[in-house]
Amino acid sequence: MAYEAVKYTNGKGDLQDGLTVDQNPIVCGKCGAEYRLDYSPGESSNLANLRACFQSMQKRTTNKCPKHQPSLAVPNVPFLQ
Repeated sequence: MAYEAVKYTNGKGDLQDGLTVDQNPIVCGKCGAEYRLDYSPGESSNLANLRACFQSMQKRTTNKCPKHQPSLAVPNVPFLQ
């Protein structure tokens, strides 16, 4: 089971991880850098919870500007287990 936030530039992931891409991005409030949730098929049943965790990263993503990484770990919260 795998999931991560991957930075996308011009519609292409900066990291090619072979995972399924969710089309609901979070966007840096300063520069517009876009991250999308990439997840393994085994995580499909947890997708709503993963999206909630991913969306909670919005502020953290903006605070990292301009030092955006190709991928970010999505926080692991109790309701994902």
